[in-house]
Amino acid sequence: MLGSVQISGEEIGDIETNDICLSLRQNSIRLLAIRGCRIQDKNYRQIMECLKENSSLSHLNLNLGIVKSKERVIWLAEGIKGNTGIGTLLLHGNSIGDEGLSILVPAIEKHPNLINLDLGDCHIGDDGLSALCNLVKPSNKRTSQLQEVTLTGNRDITQSGWAQLAMALAHYTHVTKLYLDYNNIGDFGAGLLAVSLSSCKSLKYIDLEGCGITDAGAELLCDAIESYNVTLHDLNLAQNEVSDEIVKELKECLQENKTNNYYS
Repeated sequence: MLGSVQISGEEIGDIETNDICLSLRQNSIRLLAIRGCRIQDKNYRQIMECLKENSSLSHLNLNLGIVKSKERVIWLAEGIKGNTGIGTLLLHGNSIGDEGLSILVPAIEKHPNLINLDLGDCHIGDDGLSALCNLVKPSNKRTSQLQEVTLTGNRDITQSGWAQLAMALAHYTHVTKLYLDYNNIGDFGAGLLAVSLSSCKSLKYIDLEGCGITDAGAELLCDAIESYNVTLHDLNLAQNEVSDEIVKELKECLQENKTNNYYS
């Protein structure tokens, strides 16, 4: 059985780096998690180089400040280009920004097995989200089929960015879970998502916790689910100014979707 390497909040020096690289070269691990650790560029780059040679890894977690420079984004992009087995890539809490995402996207879109991508709290703005939308737009040239996307806490994204995402989702057939919590979405953004839900046939879960949505935006979402969408099963609207009455209506619509899908 393949093992895992999980290191959190520690110093990763030459010895630890060599151990990680040995596990990667030997294809003996399925999960590698380096979270909030202190690691020098030379050691980080060495691990990314070994990543290219590995064929066993399916889960890569570099959350909390590991990918903290443009150079590290470039080395990561080169690493995942050479490793086609990774299915989950977690980059939550890294200052990747729009420039970094423009570097990562070309590597991700050619990746055949990546289905789960976490870019929460990565300082992404409209330009970065536009680049990410290339991964969810229909294309015969792209091999990646993302199913779960996390964009939590990227508050630099404006309504223009959410409009880009809504248009992309309206035509994409693979994304099933979307985490947009703690963003500046508001009622206008909720309306954009409602329009995309009218034609999107894949989404089963959306997290909109703490997104500044009121009854006006929630009603638009409810109307879209009630009249057009048949796939959405769960919608998180916690920490928004939405009345209990509308929350109840939403739950009834979502329950009807669940029931219809169960018996279909």
